[in-house]
Amino acid sequence: MITKTVITIVLAAVFFSSSAQTWQTKAPNPSNPYDNVGLEHNYGLINCRSREASNAATCASDYTCRRYPQLPCAVLQEAANEAITVVKNDPGNYVPGYLSAEGQNYSSQLISIINQISDLGQVDQIASNIRNLETSILSSKLSDNEQLCLLSACSVARFSLYYWIENLDLPGDPSLMKGWLAKLVKIIAGDVIGALVGAGVGTIESGGNPLGPVAGAIVGAIAGSTTVADAVL
Repeated sequence: MITKTVITIVLAAVFFSSSAQTWQTKAPNPSNPYDNVGLEHNYGLINCRSREASNAATCASDYTCRRYPQLPCAVLQEAANEAITVVKNDPGNYVPGYLSAEGQNYSSQLISIINQISDLGQVDQIASNIRNLETSILSSKLSDNEQLCLLSACSVARFSLYYWIENLDLPGDPSLMKGWLAKLVKIIAGDVIGALVGAGVGTIESGGNPLGPVAGAIVGAIAGSTTVADAVL
């Protein structure tokens, strides 16, 4: 009998063979005005992984400082360090205190969507669920800054989802697929939580510069992603 796990691996093989870099075409959401955050996250992640950087915070902040020279590097370093602290210690209980109750509810919904990943056949549906959440955020009465922070995290979630399913080596043994998916969820959640933490630091520490939460989300996501990936892989 063909098991669900075997079918999942077959679907994954088809998915991976469809494009050298599927995330570049499947991840974007043109309706999200801050979708460059997820794109920048992926390029920064590729940069840090290619260098095999030993210090996630330094690599993430160096990359983001080059991309956003208008901001003090000290702020971006702080965002990276704070993101790493959260994803290492208690990411499951993280609540972005800088957001309103409504904003916190949206952030919880985003994490919940990521935690629903249990089969690679769900990938496109998970991305669609994230886009639906983005539509809801855009039509909400949240402040502009809260929308920016949440939409940045949503962008990271989509780009991270497609990036990691292409760049995590599939297990050769079908019985290990469940564990592989659990690693995938942890890494993507680390990306998203890092983005939320970094956006908050960028908001508070950048002196009102609107680039603060954008760059903060990018550096936090890169640092969070690299940290969790190093821990579980």
